[in-house]
Amino acid sequence: MQTGSVTRHGRGWRGYWREDGKRHATKTYERKGEAREGLNRELDRIRLGDSYLPPITLAELADRFIAQYGAAPQTVKYAERRLVRPLAALGDAQAGDVTTESLQRVLAAVPGKAYRRDIARTLRMVYRFGVENRLVGRNPALGVKAPMQRRSERMLPFESWAEVEAVAAECGRWGPLVVFMADTGARPGEAIRLEHRHVHRPPSSCQVRRPKARGGLFT
Repeated sequence: MQTGSVTRHGRGWRGYWREDGKRHATKTYERKGEAREGLNRELDRIRLGDSYLPPITLAELADRFIAQYGAAPQTVKYAERRLVRPLAALGDAQAGDVTTESLQRVLAAVPGKAYRRDIARTLRMVYRFGVENRLVGRNPALGVKAPMQRRSERMLPFESWAEVEAVAAECGRWGPLVVFMADTGARPGEAIRLEHRHVHRPPSSCQVRRPKARGGLFT
């Protein structure tokens, strides 16, 4: 098995290996360990042949997806917003090393069931693009579970949860109320009648009084 070597080069380090009868070198790295990692990538490329997948971070994969995403400009902007939270948490990780569990943890911290589904759907598109273009070997987002949303109203004033969060940010201290009403479908008169006794934690649920509806309450 070919191993190569790592030696000093000026003020840094380089990895060296032989391929097709010629001696090759990695770029110069500041640290010896970085040079060894660079050399190992080249050795993996030789060993794996056509099955080799070059390293790519989740942030880099997302950038390449957005660059080729042929949707309307506003739709592209929504996709970029939905990726903000996952990239803040996992952007520096190798895309191939990201697990379904780690993505699920990111979603668990996202307010709004509908927005979680939006983020999960966008992550699936990013990874599907990566698999189709041989940038990653699998799609961990396929196993992510986003909770089903039960809305009491058919008319939805927002196209995505990115819009809801944008409006909530503009409303300052009333922002949480905007998120709550968009997520539950509660009318203003119903939302302002909430009391502490209507909130149950655990489990995380809230009963909203609905005088005009059968039963008078929904969760």
